[in-house]
Amino acid sequence: MYSQPPPGGSQNNAAPQYTEAIARELTSLRQTLNQLTAVERDLESQRVQLQGQINRYTEQAPIARRMNHPDLADEAMARVAQLQPELARVQAHLAQTVARQREVTNRQFALLRQTSAIGGASAPSTKPQPFKPGKPKKRRRVALGLSLALVVIVLAALGLSQALRATPGQPATSLAQTQPTSPPTATPSPSPTPLPPIPAFSPNGTGPTDQQCLNALGAPCYSPEQIQQAFGLTALYKHGYDGAGQTIVILGTGRTGTLQADLHHFDQTWGLPDPPSFRILEPNGPPAPYTCADQADDLQIENTLDVEWAHAIAPGANIVLVIGANKPPGGSPEDSCGLYGLVDALNYALDETLGQVVSISYAGSELGYTFETASQHAQDQSYYQYVDVSFRQAASQNVTVLAAAGDEGATNSNDLTKLNAYWQQPNISWPADDPYVLAVGGTTLQIQDASGTYGGESVWNDGNVGYGGASGGGLSSVFPAPDYQYGLLNQELFHNKRGIPDVSFPAEPSYDLYASFETGIMGQVNPSRWKHWDITGGTSIATPCWAGLIAIANQMRGKPVGFIQPALYRLRGKGMHDITSGNNSYGGVTGYSAQPGYDLASGWGTPIANQFVPDLIEALDNPDYGCPGYRTPCG
Repeated sequence: MYSQPPPGGSQNNAAPQYTEAIARELTSLRQTLNQLTAVERDLESQRVQLQGQINRYTEQAPIARRMNHPDLADEAMARVAQLQPELARVQAHLAQTVARQREVTNRQFALLRQTSAIGGASAPSTKPQPFKPGKPKKRRRVALGLSLALVVIVLAALGLSQALRATPGQPATSLAQTQPTSPPTATPSPSPTPLPPIPAFSPNGTGPTDQQCLNALGAPCYSPEQIQQAFGLTALYKHGYDGAGQTIVILGTGRTGTLQADLHHFDQTWGLPDPPSFRILEPNGPPAPYTCADQADDLQIENTLDVEWAHAIAPGANIVLVIGANKPPGGSPEDSCGLYGLVDALNYALDETLGQVVSISYAGSELGYTFETASQHAQDQSYYQYVDVSFRQAASQNVTVLAAAGDEGATNSNDLTKLNAYWQQPNISWPADDPYVLAVGGTTLQIQDASGTYGGESVWNDGNVGYGGASGGGLSSVFPAPDYQYGLLNQELFHNKRGIPDVSFPAEPSYDLYASFETGIMGQVNPSRWKHWDITGGTSIATPCWAGLIAIANQMRGKPVGFIQPALYRLRGKGMHDITSGNNSYGGVTGYSAQPGYDLASGWGTPIANQFVPDLIEALDNPDYGCPGYRTPCG
């Protein structure tokens, strides 16, 4: 404590020394307060996360009991019991930190009053503000398997300069062009942080080129460079936006033994850098033995294509592959070719805060499977609500979750263990149907030249049942239409039901893939030159590509874009290629046709990345931008 100057001393002579000592202490207190503030923010983040987990498990427990799974309910409540003491510990530490901040602040005020009383000149000129603390801010193992949404055959911040947007790409639709081109003048647009351009990617010439695939197979095989150019990503890289500092979480299952080496080979071939960080996590242990109906290692192929192409779109992002359980209770190896531990893997990613983008390339029919009993079908319906709790939690944590809309058009498989077994009625895929999930459909892309000049798209539909595929899409029998889908001019499409997809990306098998555990179709053409090179596709490759784009949007915005659907639907296709041709009829089931604006075969279309990303950020940061679309039709 400081006292008044000693008796007999001169106050005028003592004041300078006196105020210098106060200034030193004020500097120390300011540093202490900064440290305490950082601790408080970290503790508050932990508190919010723990409370969110407790809320999720508490809500999922009664749903699990309704599903006749008391084991899951008990596990959820046991998790709550484990988390509550941890939450109490964090809350106590947070309260102590807040109290200490208050002490430091009060000491600052006392010193400033003393300084003012003696007219000291060395005290800080800005009075610190009083500290105002913020308000104290599940799992399933039933046999609902998810098949791969996979086909493998013989795949700037606001105010960016016009130069960023002016790259090859089909212009936005006429409907989109009716939207405002800038936010209201009352809302300023910050300038993007200057970033160094990403070095140009230089392929080494050892991978099969598009023309070589066309000559050998009559089918294209697009390189990362071509896809990047076709969808306006190259312009973003030139401004330094490649997903740096972000993490893409991929939920998968199956083998991964060659994945690290295969990704490195893929990168070397196409001149891409290795990701800053790539981790493979197995929270439930290694996968169970499995055999897929087509005799290929579909699960390992899926892991490979997800990682290679998420990285190809966002080369600067970190990647985490979470391996979920692939074995149903009592199932055979043939039953184990699917993802049965999706909710466990998702909860793990959320609880461990692995990243702000989660990509899911697995899909199963909302109708379930023909071998299920009526009771099992009822459990399926409850299960969708059970996992919806986790998807809602992801949205509350600003995590963007994406899922493949499926590869069987307007229908889906009705038996995972059989080929070419389809429901003969329209149905859509779970989990893409969940309103908190961004559903990704597929297109067929035409590229004009080796550099990747965009040539056009249509709805992906090979029409070749068993060897091809078509973009999933249609109406949900489980979820009602969310608010963001109300207000569209073509509301008669929805009939008050959730419609998918929301967006699309090329899905026709036309992507280069390197997988050392298989020969590959181009390896069969020329084993000495292209061994292990394949051509792949499906909405399960469209989904990680969109995940890469979301990672770039997070980087450009400076914070996660999170649950983008409300902003996406306000944009009404602005910054996107509108897909107006093709349909997703498949397997004898009549589907939906593309049309101007939104449709149930391609959603809003595919991104013109250097236009769409700034437009999305603008809509997110200005809720009044674009068409509100909530229950009120607008043009």
